[in-house]
Amino acid sequence: MKACVIGGKDKSPSTMKIFQAMDDCNKFDSVLFIPIENITLGVKNGKSCVLYRDKDLSEFDVIVPRIGSSKAMFGYLLLKMLKDSEAYIPLKPMAPMISHDKFLTLETLNKAGLPIPETYLTVSSSTAKRVVDNLIKPPLIMKLLGGTQGKGVMFAKDKQSAEGMIDTLNVLNQSLFIEKYIKNPGEDIRLVVLGDEVIASAKRKAKKGDIRSNLGSGGKYVNCRASSAIEDLAVRAAEAIGSEICGVDIIESSRGPVIIEVNIALGMKICEVTGVDIPKKIAYYVSDRGVHGRNVKRLSSFFEREIVRIPKAVKDALKKD
Repeated sequence: MKACVIGGKDKSPSTMKIFQAMDDCNKFDSVLFIPIENITLGVKNGKSCVLYRDKDLSEFDVIVPRIGSSKAMFGYLLLKMLKDSEAYIPLKPMAPMISHDKFLTLETLNKAGLPIPETYLTVSSSTAKRVVDNLIKPPLIMKLLGGTQGKGVMFAKDKQSAEGMIDTLNVLNQSLFIEKYIKNPGEDIRLVVLGDEVIASAKRKAKKGDIRSNLGSGGKYVNCRASSAIEDLAVRAAEAIGSEICGVDIIESSRGPVIIEVNIALGMKICEVTGVDIPKKIAYYVSDRGVHGRNVKRLSSFFEREIVRIPKAVKDALKKD
């Protein structure tokens, strides 16, 4: 069984930990790391191909994509073109586009009936100011659509600061993402979803004076066990986004848990606090499904071919009679 891990050419530590775990688990004949920057997508004469040097990626049994926000569209096309191959891929084609767009993430979760913060998006500063006047009263949160690790998250405590942020983002030609502030102690819960279960969870606490609990903004992890209700929300969020491997961030509020983000390229620092070897669990998970998935796809193709043949065989028999 052949596998590959697709990631950025910078070879992030988290991506390489997953690659190493897959290489060490003795479940694959070979495991290859493929920089997404070196992949070529091609269409010609009614056919399509996804190539890395002289290799066609459709020939792999397992493909684990780690697609960053800057490559979301390319990632979507790549996964879409591989969708009909026999390879097992734990990510649906639209997942990179959804998860790397904060508003599209919330819209998708909301459509699935999951709890999210009240949120509005506009490209007009005057419309955004009307939103602040009529729909969401400060304090509120404003975000950049593609921000990561807490970057691009701003807190407006009153109308004056909200309007100042709107004017600044408008000058920078940014979409205006306005989210209701959920009062809490400056912490959220990161849950790691693998398939249909949560395999690790930890609270992320913001540093003093900051509302952002992300590690990239100075927050820190504290081990915790989430309730079964919160774990269920995380699994449902992952399913709605279309990712079997992801991190789901949830805030506990006075009205219950609220999902604020889903990360399909989650970091592995949470392993240090929880003691869970997430890369190893991912390696065994994808290897099991790689074998099962290829067999199911082959069986499905067989039945599709036979179903097409049956009516013709019946017709031929009737003609002979």
